Amino acid sequence: MELLVIIGAVVSAMSAVPYIRGVYRGSVRPKVVSWFTWCVLAALLTGAAFTSGQVMSAIMSSVTVGATALVLLFGLKQGNKSLDKLDIVSLVGAALGIAAWVMLDNPALAIFVAVTVDIIAFVPTIVHGWVAPEEESLSAYGLSVLGSGLGLLAAVLSGAALTGVVYPLYAAVFNGLMVLLLTRDSWTGYVAALLPFARDEEVLAD
Repeated sequence: MELLVIIGAVVSAMSAVPYIRGVYRGSVRPKVVSWFTWCVLAALLTGAAFTSGQVMSAIMSSVTVGATALVLLFGLKQGNKSLDKLDIVSLVGAALGIAAWVMLDNPALAIFVAVTVDIIAFVPTIVHGWVAPEEESLSAYGLSVLGSGLGLLAAVLSGAALTGVVYPLYAAVFNGLMVLLLTRDSWTGYVAALLPFARDEEVLAD
């Protein structure tokens, strides 16, 4: 199981490479509000892990801090820095969630709050992926799905509690959603062709 966790963590870390490269080259324009929140949350989680003596967890999450910080740094120049109402609501919600997480003494509850903050931060990026899929990185999200999927498999096979499953499950689902959004032009046509009413329309057209 430990091997699965390590492989999953390495793959997840590798997912940052094509994203950072894309942002640097200007082909990827990240939603800065999302990456700012993820960077702050990762830094707080890393600090908490070091403080509680979870050195390996702290080292792994510090990789996330570095990756998100690089995306944020390049994103301030190349990224999407606009703030609409959704972005502001997400930023406020994430700030409140982070404040609640910092004040919590219950580690299990803190995990759920942290995941909730992550989800709130993901919303602007999901909308961005729908509106401008060409400005996101399919390979980065695909690797994230693989990495988090391996982590989820390891957690399930080891009989982990819900608190050990919730984060990799969230990561696999939301990164998978981004993959679906970024590839929708390729699969929506196939789905439409399989629908009965689509075939009926073709018959009527003939």
